[in-house]
Order: sequence, then structure tokens, then C-alpha cells
Amino acid sequence: MSWSKGEDAEDFVTQKLEASGWTIAIRNYRRRGFEIDIIASRADRLLCVEVKGRANRHEDPQQILNPRKIERLNRGMATWLQQHAPNEIRNAEFWLCIVELPLPAGTVQWLKLEGWEG
Repeated sequence: MSWSKGEDAEDFVTQKLEASGWTIAIRNYRRRGFEIDIIASRADRLLCVEVKGRANRHEDPQQILNPRKIERLNRGMATWLQQHAPNEIRNAEFWLCIVELPLPAGTVQWLKLEGWEG
């Protein structure tokens, strides 16, 4: 997938989140060893979103996110919380978002990563 397709998929998901009342805190939060595509908030909830643009939407999510990648996302979310909201109590969730390409007719499949909540 080219950079522009990935960026288009992230733009698409950002628009969907904002239309649902989420506030985008940051996109492409990068630190050494990890990147989080979108961090969004609404009320007392915090959402960490990994966006994957795919032409084959039936790909197994286990193949997309391996345990090492999940650990990096967990570390990234903990780092962001420590830096930007150290005294806030939030229900943090991690979601994988698979965007079916091509856009703009694409669809979004949301998969909550079970067992990850902070």
C-alpha cells in the first residue's frame, strides 16, 4: 500500500470519528519504536486506532497485528497518556480499523482488540 492510500484511509477514518462526536487528539503519534495512527477522545473515553487500508477486507486481523505490534501500541498509548493526561482517569480502548479500498466508496470495519483496556 502506498503512503497516499494509507493517508487517505486515515483521513476517511478521522472523518467518520469526528462525525460520530469524537475529538481527534493527535494523528500519527510517533516515538522511537512505535506509531499510533489516531488518538481520539469523547467524554471519559480515549480511543487508540490503528488504521489499515486493504483491498482484501477478508484478511485475518491476526495477520495484520502481531503480538509485537500490539505491545508497541500499548507502550505508545501509555506514553501518550503519561505525557498529555497524567492526572486524568479515562477508559482507554484500542481498535483496529480496516478500510476497504478504493475510496470514497470504501467501507470501514472496526475490530476491538479484546483484552486491551487501560
